[in-house]
Amino acid sequence: MAKMEADKNPHTIGETLVKPCLLGCTKIILGDTAAQKIADLSLSDSTVKSRIDDMSADIKRQVIEKIKSSLMFAIQLDGSTDVASISQLMVFARYVHRKTIEEEFLFCSPLTETTTAADVMSLVSDFSKEHLDWGKLIETSASSKNSSKGLQEHLSSVIKVVNFIKGSALQTRLFHKLCKDIDAVLTSLLFHTEVR
Repeated sequence: MAKMEADKNPHTIGETLVKPCLLGCTKIILGDTAAQKIADLSLSDSTVKSRIDDMSADIKRQVIEKIKSSLMFAIQLDGSTDVASISQLMVFARYVHRKTIEEEFLFCSPLTETTTAADVMSLVSDFSKEHLDWGKLIETSASSKNSSKGLQEHLSSVIKVVNFIKGSALQTRLFHKLCKDIDAVLTSLLFHTEVR
């Protein structure tokens, strides 16, 4: 029971366990002056939470900047129900950065009432308007579709292949095995759909 309670307090363990251990080790190895610097560090739960929030915001900012600078990107949506029985919408982004395809977690938001396609689209649209300038992205996407018919034909072929592979559980497993056999970095495909 005590272990379970300790597992529920990840922020406070820094002040009550980690800091005293660091303080003792530093005092033994480096002396009192260095130990005083460790003693001055704040590892309270509010400080740790604040630092986690800052790191999270910075990662989100970096991902959004990469998406904005990418010529194309895709999002993948996934729904899950948490331990409080609240539906959570998780959104992942895949984009081109420095000639490689990167995939990152973009955001998670609760679906507090219903989980219809309109609710999902509303959350994605609100996030995009706030962070990604949705109108500009749609405009860029539309102009790129119109500007290159050859590219559109190639993309159409790729979409057919992806949908063929993802249309069957067996094909998906075989594709995954093929990717592993050739040591590919990515081993799965996103299922292409125009609308949910």
